Amino acid sequence: ITVEVEAIVKLKPQLRFVVGQRVECKVVPSPNDWAEGQITRLRYREPEWEDSAPYQILLDDGRYIFAPEDTDAVIRLAKPQNQ
Repeated sequence: ITVEVEAIVKLKPQLRFVVGQRVECKVVPSPNDWAEGQITRLRYREPEWEDSAPYQILLDDGRYIFAPEDTDAVIRLAKPQNQ
C-alpha cells in the first residue's frame, strides 16, 4: 500500500519574554509614558479581536493591558528595582 501524507505548518515567532517576567510597556502615545508590570499570559486574545496579542500584562497599578506587538517600541525589559 502506498500512502502520501501532506501537512502545512504555520510556526509562530518566538516571543522575547516569559510569564512572570517584569517589563515596561507603552501605555499612551506620548514617547515618555511607560508603565511597569508583570507578564501574565502569552499570546493573549481578546474575544472581539481577530488576532492575538503577544502579551497580557498586569501593571503595578492593578490594570490589565495587552501589548499588541513584541517590539522595543511597545514593550521592553524593566530596569532592576534597585536602580
